[in-house]
Amino acid sequence: MEARGIFSDLIAWSMERDRNLRIDTHRDNRIMQHCIRKAGFRYCGIIHLANGDERLAYQMPVS
Repeated sequence: MEARGIFSDLIAWSMERDRNLRIDTHRDNRIMQHCIRKAGFRYCGIIHLANGDERLAYQMPVS
């Protein structure tokens, strides 16, 4: 079974509750990066987790 549009539905549901959305992901997670950008998030830079691992950070612009 294949489902499409789940990420978009999740973002729409989240935006109804709070417009200040942030997402971070691994550099190698190209599929997630594509979904994030397609949903309208903007790249903010690199964050470092407590253990030192890097993540790419994205923020939904607040209108």
